[in-house]
Parts: sequence; C-alpha cells; structure tokens
Amino acid sequence: MLDGDPQMGPNPDNVFINTPQIDNAYKSGKPLKQRVLNAHNQVIWEKLYQYNLSETVNKTSVKAMYTQRRYTLPCAPAPSNTIEYAVEWYDVVSQWVYLTQEKERTFTPGTANYVEKITDYQYDVPSGRHTMPVAVTTTNSDDIQYVQRSKYPKEYTTTTLNDWAAYAIKDLVDANIIHEPIETVQLVKANSSSPEQAVRGRIVKFHTFGSQRIKPREIWLLGTTTPIGSFPFSSINGSGLFTFSGNYYHYSTSDTYDMQGNLQTYARKDDQVSSLIWGHSGLLPTAAVKNATPPETAYTSFDEDS
Repeated sequence: MLDGDPQMGPNPDNVFINTPQIDNAYKSGKPLKQRVLNAHNQVIWEKLYQYNLSETVNKTSVKAMYTQRRYTLPCAPAPSNTIEYAVEWYDVVSQWVYLTQEKERTFTPGTANYVEKITDYQYDVPSGRHTMPVAVTTTNSDDIQYVQRSKYPKEYTTTTLNDWAAYAIKDLVDANIIHEPIETVQLVKANSSSPEQAVRGRIVKFHTFGSQRIKPREIWLLGTTTPIGSFPFSSINGSGLFTFSGNYYHYSTSDTYDMQGNLQTYARKDDQVSSLIWGHSGLLPTAAVKNATPPETAYTSFDEDS
C-alpha cells in the first residue's frame, strides 16, 4: 500500500526496485501440490491445493519502512529537487489464510487420463465468527456431490435462553470454546444443480456441570431411510429453547462428570447405565462397570505406578 505523498514510493525521481508491491507470502510453507510417481516416473496420483485469505477476519496490520538513496533512471528527466534520500511506507498485513479447495486425481498410468475428486471448503466469511469450515463439499467424477454442514456455538442467537442446552451454548461462547460443532449433517446432491437432501446427522447437546465444566450431555442421531429435502437445522428459537428436526432420535446420555471433567456415567437410550472409574491421578480410565452408578460401585485399589 503506497502513500500518496509524491516523496513516498516510486515516482520519476524516487524509484525503489526492492520495495514490496504484491506479496504472496501467505502461501509460504503451505503445500500446493503433492504427487506420487511409479517406477517409470509416471504420475499415478496427485493432489492440488488452493488457498484464500480474509481481509477482515483476524487481521493485523503494522507499518514498515523502506529507505534508499535516491537515484535517477537512465533517460529520465533530471530530478526536480535535491532530496538525497527517499522513504516509502508500506503495510505488512497478517491475515487469516484458509484452504478453499483440494483436487485429488488418480491417473491411468502412462496417460493423461484421470478420475478426479474435488473438495471445496466454505467458511463463516465475511462474518468471521469462527475459523472452522461450515460446509465441505466433495464432488466425484460422476458429478454426485456429498456435503457436510456443521453449525458452531457462535452461529446461534443467545439473546433469550430458557433451557439447559441453550444456556450451555452461551456458556461455550463465553468460555471461548467455539470450535465444538453442535450439529453436523451429511447431505447428498444428485448433481451440482440439484437440491441438497439430508441422509445422516448428529447433534450434541451440551450441559454446564458445576462451574464452567461444559460437557456433552446428550447425543442425538438423524435416523432416516429416505433422504430429507429442505432440512431444518437446529436453532435457539424466540422463546429461548434449543430446537431441532423431529427426525433425530435420542442415542445416548452422559449424566455425570468428576471435578476433573472426566466422564463418570453414560447410557444409550433404554439401555443399562455404564460407569467409568479413573486412575493414574484421573488421567486414564481404569475400569468400566455395567449396570451401576459410581455410588453403587465399590473397589479398594488398582495397581498403578507410583
């Protein structure tokens, strides 16, 4: 970014050859192409990567300065002033760089023919509420598309809250735990122009146990034998209730955690409860007990390293 002052930056009197003009260093260190060759040095597989950067998300800008003794280009008019040195200011910008596309190609050896799979990544841009992909679309050579859409805590409206799942989403945001997906749905498209239809899905209902121990409490799975069009994603409605599609079924419940955040009891719906006993200073599960809660379980000790 060049200053408008005629004494700053390239002009007939002050010409800087080495001053950065366009900097693609944001790709520095990132893979652009991977290839696998056979014994005959023929490409049999490759993957190509594309990136982009956001000019608004996580942007940091600082000023840098380039100083050089002034000189006159050959055949240029004589300098109109007697400035001995000239200074140019420019911006050094640190921005969020993200992967936008991968192309994976499998070649027929010895030919230029290949089968291609393209994966496109979509982010919460320009909102910038988080940096996780909200949609990942995979397109095969037959033009069938598989889409995975995810929804994260910052994407929910938490103005009004009236149930434990809604409160937990706000607690996740307040604790800056914003990269844990609340809902993930897999959808399929017959081709690039057809509508999306949901085939699988998963919802995690978090709960705040005690003081800021925000942990998964219920797992809900999408059960359908027929793809669902116009699928409604979860939300916190105007009454402050966490709502989601009625096609989900309750899969499991995790009811209790210890003070270290370790899971203690869990059960699939309509199944017996299971308990975990943690050892090694609460770092590793040592035993699992079926059909009993921790208060109903008795043990003396386990062999552990001192």
